[in-house]
Amino acid sequence: MNMNPEPNPVFLFLSAFLLSLGLLATKFQFPALTLLSVSLLLAVFSLHKSRLSPRQDLLIPGACLVVQWIALAGLIRALVPHMFWLAAVAPVVVILPSLREGRLAYILVAAHFLIGLALIQYFGDPKIDVYVFQRDAASAFLAGTNPYSITFPNIFKPDSGFYAPEFVERGRVTAGFPYLPVSLLMTLPGSLLGDIRFSHLAATSLSGVLMLSMSRQPLARLAVVLFLFSPVTFLVVATSWTEPLLLVLLVGAGWAFRRSSMVLGAILLGALFAAKQYIVLVTPLVALLPVPHPRRAILVAALCAVLLVAPFALADIHGFYRAAVWWQFAQPFRLDSLSFAALIASLGGPRIAWLNFLAFPVAVFFLLRRCPRSLAGFLTAVSVAYFVFFILAKQAFLNYYSFVFGTLCFAIVAIEVGANTRGGPPNSSIGITGNDRGWISSRWTSKAPKRMR
Repeated sequence: MNMNPEPNPVFLFLSAFLLSLGLLATKFQFPALTLLSVSLLLAVFSLHKSRLSPRQDLLIPGACLVVQWIALAGLIRALVPHMFWLAAVAPVVVILPSLREGRLAYILVAAHFLIGLALIQYFGDPKIDVYVFQRDAASAFLAGTNPYSITFPNIFKPDSGFYAPEFVERGRVTAGFPYLPVSLLMTLPGSLLGDIRFSHLAATSLSGVLMLSMSRQPLARLAVVLFLFSPVTFLVVATSWTEPLLLVLLVGAGWAFRRSSMVLGAILLGALFAAKQYIVLVTPLVALLPVPHPRRAILVAALCAVLLVAPFALADIHGFYRAAVWWQFAQPFRLDSLSFAALIASLGGPRIAWLNFLAFPVAVFFLLRRCPRSLAGFLTAVSVAYFVFFILAKQAFLNYYSFVFGTLCFAIVAIEVGANTRGGPPNSSIGITGNDRGWISSRWTSKAPKRMR
């Protein structure tokens, strides 16, 4: 039986904070990787360290938020001067209410949304291929065209090396939409409103709302502040990277599982599987979720993913395979990646493109043994596993790590959810306390398995 304690939330907070700092220094590969390495180590150490004193629980995260707010204020002042007032007064009108119990804390989300709208307006159409892919694919879908059967303009120079040569011809990228269908479907509301990034901003805002609704503990609220007001979160939204769409599905699934909505949680988990290719790697870690039947949850999620992907794939099998499958394997090794594989290659060493695939199963095996069977254990395992996968990959950029950052923040909230209950042991092997009986009494089972009693 898994009797591992919950991870240390302060170590996870420090990990998320240092990760966000490292991502703001991506132009300087070695210092950024140093910060990321320390961040990863802190996330691993969180599995071995007990909680600090209540004063340290808030003092250390509070100091981190002061530094983050200085960075955010500088970003806003440089890019959107007329919004600087919001960054100046927000520590008073946002952070302090977030420590209080009640609906006043949701002012966090309103402030986040306003800053996000201002940054989207400032950035205009970002000069990045991900924006072109999503914008044109959404337009094609709304016009009745299969997004996996179209091509895109190549916004980079022919010799940029950003794409495999077989996918570039006469100034066009000869592959369809390179992600899975759910990420496309989630951008459609934004496309109808005039900008796909409205969907990304709505996703980060909804993630904040769901996390706030799960726990009123001060540290959980501070974790939401860390997520919503990190410059990394705003940069990912303003440049239209897809990770906010993934995170809101993960947060939604965790929220549903926590409220005993097992079917809804499994459906959202399936939608997550059908949103981006690398998410399928998380499948073994689903065993850490404290649900009565993890295998049944995986089966429902897999069925949901197949039903979401199949219509697009069957409409153009060759186009779907070329864009959503082969594209991922054919992408070139990027020396500008934020990974040790790129650092080794840039220093004259070999280009090792498969190191992350060797390290990932080792990380999963370790995490299955060390993480508790709880929502927080699952989220911590997902964070660490993907952290290892990205930091050794042939391609790894700010957006990849932003998913790790958001998951770390959600893991802190999940740990603090347990602090809301006082009816049972805080470190139950499956994350069930006295007030959590709804986890067991789901519609899938009328009688709890013996091993869960």
